[in-house]
Amino acid sequence: MDGAHATTGWTTSQAETEILTVIRFLEDFSDELEGAIEVLTPNAPLRMVMTLVRSHLEGKTVTPTSLIAASRVPYATANRRMRDMVEAGLIEMRPRTKTGKSFSLHPSERLLEDCMQLCDRIGRLAENAFGRAGSAWDA
Repeated sequence: MDGAHATTGWTTSQAETEILTVIRFLEDFSDELEGAIEVLTPNAPLRMVMTLVRSHLEGKTVTPTSLIAASRVPYATANRRMRDMVEAGLIEMRPRTKTGKSFSLHPSERLLEDCMQLCDRIGRLAENAFGRAGSAWDA
């Protein structure tokens, strides 16, 4: 990307970098939770959102197959979650060919705005929890 996304208000590459940092943190945190506690299962919609937004910011194409794989849940479950997100207006489907049989997936404007707000809130939560001088982590 060129560092600007006119319709979302993301005007600097710094904002995009911060969003990607939060997404990487959430991906790593999810991996740790799912690996440490046997009964925890992947949060398919969250993983799909992270994949869509990260790919959007990195200029990478997302196909239904790649989004389903990113969910880390069985195909049928992921396919239902993806359809739910399309119906909710969170995912846009854009034709990749003239026939329209092949399409790419993109985060909707609403999803991008929601994700931007969430990333800001997560950043503040992390700063409040771990960014204080004199905390147990500083010892």
